Amino acid sequence: MAPFLKKQVDPLSRYVDASGTLGVQEFRLGYWYIRNKQTLRKIAVVCLSLLSGLGIVYSLFMMAQYAFVGYWDDINMYANQTVEFMNYTTYQTAYTPRPLGLTPPFVYASNPQKYDIATIVTNKNDRLVAHVRYHYTFNNTESIVQEAILWPLRTHVLPTLGVESDAFPKNVQLVIDEIQWNRVDPHIIFDVQAYIDEHVRFLLDNATIERQSVGTDLLVPEVRFEITNNSIYNFWDAELFVDVKRGNTSIAILPVTISQFLAGETRLVTVRSFADISTASSMNIIPAFDVFDEGEYFSD
Repeated sequence: MAPFLKKQVDPLSRYVDASGTLGVQEFRLGYWYIRNKQTLRKIAVVCLSLLSGLGIVYSLFMMAQYAFVGYWDDINMYANQTVEFMNYTTYQTAYTPRPLGLTPPFVYASNPQKYDIATIVTNKNDRLVAHVRYHYTFNNTESIVQEAILWPLRTHVLPTLGVESDAFPKNVQLVIDEIQWNRVDPHIIFDVQAYIDEHVRFLLDNATIERQSVGTDLLVPEVRFEITNNSIYNFWDAELFVDVKRGNTSIAILPVTISQFLAGETRLVTVRSFADISTASSMNIIPAFDVFDEGEYFSD
């Protein structure tokens, strides 16, 4: 009969936390860590060594791959880029503003020894607003520099009014000093032409031309017409030009400014001019303000 073996008692089981700060479980973990600290250190060193070795091997492999394969691939790619690179000069016309359409300048007498010079101009760009600085040369002299705003795809006028000259201006030339192009933001105004048509709806009607006496013997053509604001917008100062035509030819430009022009309102306008407009066949309104400037309008 085998002798009774004395049961081994775990000395940790007799641990009693007298201070209340270190429980049995924490004591066991701490004891295990102290006994295996060196072993854990060796395992960590081995793992880090393996990772470092793998990193070095991978780095050497990638360097060798680039030296024998990747480098030559890059050389071929750079060579192909010089061939495949887009030649933007061929696309420059798509981004360059189209030139303005200009008619020959015309001159007419607006007062005794005073003349008006004007050029009908068309902005051929669909989203570009042109801010133009210009002047005229004639009779070996120059007019003052003036500014005008040209809306996209619309016809405007570049006038110089009341030029004093002892002789009728000859050899008149329009000089464009500067053009500043501003693109209409499509995020703000998607359809430019619809925006303009909504804001600008002026109707000229009931036009008459009569000669009225000025002074004793002088008869001057007096033009009367009605202008109606058919838009839903009120204008502080609607600056307009009336293009007087004989057939398809412009013969005079009459400046008109209507203050506080209300939506739906009709105004009777009277203009006198020394220009020979008695044989005029039609009249068109050409706005001269900035249709995109919210400061042009006011609410009731």
